[in-house]
Amino acid sequence: MIDDTDARFRNLVDPAREELSLYLSWIAENQLPDTEQMFVDFVIGRIGAVDGRHVFAAWSKLHEPDNISELETLEVMRFFTNPSDADFTHSETSGWFELISPLYSIIDEVEPKAVAIPRFEKIATSSNVKRMDFVDILPE
Repeated sequence: MIDDTDARFRNLVDPAREELSLYLSWIAENQLPDTEQMFVDFVIGRIGAVDGRHVFAAWSKLHEPDNISELETLEVMRFFTNPSDADFTHSETSGWFELISPLYSIIDEVEPKAVAIPRFEKIATSSNVKRMDFVDILPE
């Protein structure tokens, strides 16, 4: 059983409280640190996302009608696509748990981004310079 004295519980109602309980159980059972990285990994698994970019795409779709600043959008993109090992135990992080439930309902509407390895072709040479240009390999 998880001790609900964690500071993050104070600001949450169900279903976010349930998500926090599951998260705390998961990190305790697996002896994981309570960090941004672990939270993002938890969200990816809980909502069935492919990766952090997929979660960010779902967040973007969820917030399309909202007037979200470019700075906030970039911060959320960094959070999901490049999470750090920063401590995630402070009460200010509780809002992230409220995001999980709405993402469940929208994740299937968002296609994961395809990642392709770039292919380069030699287009010119000289004795000192070799120039390579990116060639798109994704099907049309």
